[in-house]
Amino acid sequence: NPQQSLAETRKKKVTQQKVVKSAKKQKSVKSSSKAAKATKANEDNIKRITSTETPSNCRSSILMNADTGEVLSEENSTELFPPASMIKMMTMYIVMKNIETGRARLDDKITVSTHASKIGGSQVYLKQGEQFTLEELLEAVVVQSANDAATLLAEHLAGDVPGFVTMMNDEAKLLGLKNTIIRTPHGLPPAKYQEPDL
Repeated sequence: NPQQSLAETRKKKVTQQKVVKSAKKQKSVKSSSKAAKATKANEDNIKRITSTETPSNCRSSILMNADTGEVLSEENSTELFPPASMIKMMTMYIVMKNIETGRARLDDKITVSTHASKIGGSQVYLKQGEQFTLEELLEAVVVQSANDAATLLAEHLAGDVPGFVTMMNDEAKLLGLKNTIIRTPHGLPPAKYQEPDL
């Protein structure tokens, strides 16, 4: 019977729609429940972290909510201290920016200069006249915190270290780092006649 067959088909469709609707509703309830639990866990973590006293040997600290920018806890947060090897994050940032704009390539061949080969501290012991790719030098900075590799990258991108330091300070201003003063591409403590990175 065609009419009976049509009625059965419609009935099946209605049943399928109800099943799909019910499944969506259950999924939505589960998602809301998960989101609520995650929010609660996040709030609990913030309470736990902000209630913890700053260690007595910590001279400066700041804790912010990354989503809202709200300062959750701070102590001497505007006091200037040498950032040491954290300076290399700016070095790497500028290198990556130059790669992104096409001004540099990972396969660039770079010859080690006399100056770069004499940089001390954490290093990969580059020797004058050796050649490495930009990618290899970048890896040395990331993995080994290599001061000599950071110096060589600076020379490659700006011609010399002072030129690269100018690029670093210009970039710091663009990023809103108003109190940052960069003097090296590596963050090594200064010699007697030099001033520190801040």
